Amino acid sequence: MARPLRGHLAGHRLLKSSGDDALVFGRSGGRAMHSDWVTLRARRAWSGLGLAPIGLHECRHTYAAFMIAAGVNAKALSTYMRHSSISITLAPLRPPHY
Repeated sequence: MARPLRGHLAGHRLLKSSGDDALVFGRSGGRAMHSDWVTLRARRAWSGLGLAPIGLHECRHTYAAFMIAAGVNAKALSTYMRHSSISITLAPLRPPHY
């Protein structure tokens, strides 16, 4: 988790101790959200903007590419993303095989 996000979530946790509001990512009744719900919301947002939807795994690879382009150390990023090797982290930077 990125350090700035960690700080925001920690602050939220301190403010909310119980009930529905204690969940950062949840539904009513104190139930955690399901990953299908995230995908559905993302697809609706993309559609509303006239964009072709991409999968959450593609978003993860895009994040890695942006971090490397921003100068983040590729090995550190690989460890942070829990990739089994740095080649997985660098995969978004290689041209596709046709």
